[in-house]
Amino acid sequence: MQADAPDPGPSAGVKAFCDDLAGAGVKVVASLPDDWVVPLIDGVAGDERFTHVRVAREAEAVGVCAGAFFGGVNSVAIMGMAGVLAVVHELATLNLMHGIPLLVISSHRGHADEEPQTVYQVVQGQVGAPVIQALGISQPVVARLADLDVAGFLKHSRITKRPVIATITRDVVHELVGDADARG
Repeated sequence: MQADAPDPGPSAGVKAFCDDLAGAGVKVVASLPDDWVVPLIDGVAGDERFTHVRVAREAEAVGVCAGAFFGGVNSVAIMGMAGVLAVVHELATLNLMHGIPLLVISSHRGHADEEPQTVYQVVQGQVGAPVIQALGISQPVVARLADLDVAGFLKHSRITKRPVIATITRDVVHELVGDADARG
């Protein structure tokens, strides 16, 4: 009987992401899984530098991060684009109305080079960016892991007193899991 191989732990990309969060002073991470952001969530969940709050609804992540802000603690919310679309009300009536900064890291879904193409993901791609733009929220599209500037995005959010929704492409997901050449 063979023993199971030890868990290698997070990839180098996920470790770098967690180091960036810690370097930016992030202490709280609230998340709801989406398949693309699971590597990020798993990384912070296993990292003792963060208090990780798993939520049942994305709106709860917005509330957790708002509470952290009022407690003087840097926080980040991680969710899929469907989650961003689901929290429009909270972003408008909590963050925008009261000038509460928030960094959301989300998936950049529904684009022509994404595989597999699904109606659900394509619709998110068609409406996600216009909805975020209509709210007047900054949406940097992160196409390389090196461009996921957590400290810069947090600073921009705090200076403008508005959320920043950084969306990661499929290529960033591949970098995170150490599979930069894979597609699909």
